[in-house]
Amino acid sequence: MVALCQRGFSRLGETLERANARSGLKGMTNAYLKFSKENSTIYQLMFSDDATADQGEALLREYAAPVFELLESVLRENISGTEEDETVLTSIAVWYFMHGAASLSSIPPLRARLGKTSLNKFAYDVVMKMLQGDPENK
Repeated sequence: MVALCQRGFSRLGETLERANARSGLKGMTNAYLKFSKENSTIYQLMFSDDATADQGEALLREYAAPVFELLESVLRENISGTEEDETVLTSIAVWYFMHGAASLSSIPPLRARLGKTSLNKFAYDVVMKMLQGDPENK
């Protein structure tokens, strides 16, 4: 199971790198959602408690960390003048959001609430709003 998850994180990282090279952050948000849909079983397993039980978390870390580092690097390019700690926290928030969007996108009532807005557009727009930060603190 851990080997499947390791391969899943490697493939996710490769997918996001290609998407970033082609179309930046917007491409990455689209690619993340597409990956989660086209690889739903492995995607769910990658983030499951079963995969991270016992030594699983340590064995997955070296495969998941580069994916996070890629995200962090791309976000750093899109956020100007922020502290390192804030970039890390923003990266975590973006991944949390994207994971939630990917995981919940198959629930018909939530999907219906998007109306005519595509999940890809919604996700990208929300990520961009997250990167703009809190105007009260600027």
